[in-house]
Amino acid sequence: KSDAKTCVLQVKYWRSVDPERSALYYLSRSTEPEALIVGLTPDTRYFVKVMAYNAAGPGPESERSEERTFKKAPQKPPTAVKVEAYDPTTVKVMWRYVTTSPDEEPLLGYKVLYWDADQDVESAHEVFVRLGEALEAYVRDLKPKKRYKLRVLAFSNGGYGTKSSPAWEFQMGTSTGGLLMKTHIPGIQKKRYSVYQWAAMRRIS
Repeated sequence: KSDAKTCVLQVKYWRSVDPERSALYYLSRSTEPEALIVGLTPDTRYFVKVMAYNAAGPGPESERSEERTFKKAPQKPPTAVKVEAYDPTTVKVMWRYVTTSPDEEPLLGYKVLYWDADQDVESAHEVFVRLGEALEAYVRDLKPKKRYKLRVLAFSNGGYGTKSSPAWEFQMGTSTGGLLMKTHIPGIQKKRYSVYQWAAMRRIS
């Protein structure tokens, strides 16, 4: 009887158009009956076999299974991203629809990333918008006088797409103030100058 605590799973996989001798292997020591294999070619059929090992030795290979990977993630970023003040702790984000090509999976929705301006994007919070909903999102619970950065991307079964660029950078005003936007202007941006515009806090219908 296999001991799950000492069991090792070997996943053998190769493209269906290639011979089995070209297979790659993935070893998993997890007790879960699953493994995540990354770096595969999009929209491609693969053969897969699984074998278990324990202290008594290797077991038999499973039957061969064939699966197709998803197509590519969205390659184009959302454009015309705009951030507007909504209330003292909220901003409204808007953008344009992302179109996909035949070699990309259909869109499932969008994700808004926002984070403290002095932190890395890896620390970003997320707001999801499903496909079919309005192309807008509300980022709430922002802190007065705090500086933030924000980007938007589309996603599908193929993964997360390209982020909008450059990142929006903005600073919340006081509870009775407004929103301080940092706008990048072509030509000026190359000289590393920053232009700030004051937008009065207002409710947007």
